[in-house]
Amino acid sequence: MYKLKLKNTQEFALVDDKVYEWLSTDPEMIKLDVLNYLYLHTTPRAVFNRRISLDGKPSKILKFYLHNLIAENFLNSTKTKKKSKVGAINGNLLDCRLENLRYQLPGVAYLTSETKNATGYKGVYQVGTRYRAVITINGKLQHIGYYNTARQAAVAYNQKVKKIFGNEGLLNIIPPKDSENKNSE
Repeated sequence: MYKLKLKNTQEFALVDDKVYEWLSTDPEMIKLDVLNYLYLHTTPRAVFNRRISLDGKPSKILKFYLHNLIAENFLNSTKTKKKSKVGAINGNLLDCRLENLRYQLPGVAYLTSETKNATGYKGVYQVGTRYRAVITINGKLQHIGYYNTARQAAVAYNQKVKKIFGNEGLLNIIPPKDSENKNSE
């Protein structure tokens, strides 16, 4: 496994040995200098972003996500008409190891991405003194409900993900009630 340093942060993208070998020896990857132009995107994922001039044409910005590039070159045989978006099994798109990437349904790709918000749960937001659970399906935000605790909202979010997407959605990790204090429940 290799850690690829991202230019605008202290974070790294992870890749397998054979992916690193391809990125560092393939003539096209060398020409683009992919390994030296990877940045942390706000989403968060690794993005190649560079102004280049191809074949004597005026320069333009070339941009692509590392996880998509890897999937197109190493996992394309698993791509189907329905499962066409690349997602990370563990939710972390900076982890571009082949064992972590998969093609999945477009809605599931969103659901399997990590999120960082104040509640610590995906799809859960504090509104006043209550917690709202929401989910995005086909690009549309759907309200699940309001709950007294972030934990209750996270449980409701997980139930909705399971109902709609089965085992492909990334679920919130919810600690047992007895391991939390009453204020964070």
